[in-house]
Amino acid sequence: MRVTKFYVGFPPAVVKRSYGETEYGIGLIPLGGFVRIVGMGRPRGRDLHSCGEAAEKAAERRPPDQADRLTPALERAHLTLDAGDAAGSAEALELLSEAIERDVDLIDEERVAWCRKELKRVSEDADARAYWRMPTWRRIAAILAGPAANVIAAFVLLTIFYALGVPNYEPTTTVSQVQVNSPAQRMGLQPGDVVVGIQGRPVNDVQKLRSTIEKSPTVTLRVRRAGAERTLGPATPRKQDGRRLLGFVFDVHRNGTLHFGPVRSAHLASTELWLVTKGTGEALRNLVIRGDRSNVQGVVGIVREQSTAVGQGLYLEQLAWLSLSLALFNLLPFLPLDGGHILFALIERLRRKPLSREIYERVSLVGISVFVLLFLFVLQQDVGRILDNARPGP
Repeated sequence: MRVTKFYVGFPPAVVKRSYGETEYGIGLIPLGGFVRIVGMGRPRGRDLHSCGEAAEKAAERRPPDQADRLTPALERAHLTLDAGDAAGSAEALELLSEAIERDVDLIDEERVAWCRKELKRVSEDADARAYWRMPTWRRIAAILAGPAANVIAAFVLLTIFYALGVPNYEPTTTVSQVQVNSPAQRMGLQPGDVVVGIQGRPVNDVQKLRSTIEKSPTVTLRVRRAGAERTLGPATPRKQDGRRLLGFVFDVHRNGTLHFGPVRSAHLASTELWLVTKGTGEALRNLVIRGDRSNVQGVVGIVREQSTAVGQGLYLEQLAWLSLSLALFNLLPFLPLDGGHILFALIERLRRKPLSREIYERVSLVGISVFVLLFLFVLQQDVGRILDNARPGP
């Protein structure tokens, strides 16, 4: 396939250089990569709409003694494009370009500019090495390369993370965060409180605390605050995902570092990749079926998590999760995502002929609209968590 741009990161380019027919560069926006393959959709004769308008305008102004070469060139371009003739299309489009330039004095500048843009785009899309001309397996392999690169990057980052040493954190009975309007806040629990008892019995084990809260219809806590002990509650836990929760988070403290060899690190990395992938699938299912938004976060939430991860020594792990999340999101079956291109490649395989550019553009427009709504929804979710002083669930 013919690739005109290959960037690490998204444009605009910070550094770029051309080798052969491809421009390589490093993009200013450090998210994934950007690859431009010509001919993602099959061109048709009707794609030369502006050139058709230019031909009509030239015909109106052409002197009677001057031969019309523009209209025959346009008609030939239509026929070769609709027939999918690569060599014939290239020749016809070249003749059409020459005819436009010959009649440029008869056409207004705006139509000439639009026609030139159309000719450039359609000429690329009609290329013999265009994406749409390739066998289905080649198209799917090319599209899967992007998400595969994200998965490989996540695996490498996690392997390095485990090999360098993993911070070992243990939960404490100290309260770190209290969610706004939660049962914990209503009972008077505050960040910094140390939970020393529950249901009238002393406790110093986090797992026992959690287990008691999940099993109890009402909860009474004994906490130590500013050197003095006090009793809080009773409060009624709220149900979420089948569990009873009060709406607060325990603090953690670091207890040494765990070290692993290369083989063990690779094994742990692959295991974590699978667990995160499985958890992402379950979160998407719960979002669609039950409207559960507890595990959804966007750019604001990601930055917040990354800033915390830096202080905890977990930055490489968080970066790996982000790379894997990009791969999984990109595989959703909606245009213009990679998953949408894979779906359309399979549809065209079943139809035994390419879909038109208009269908690709219309479906992509719907997909982009959905993503804009999703972005706004997730942004509201992230901001709500900041206001509630709570992080997303596990």
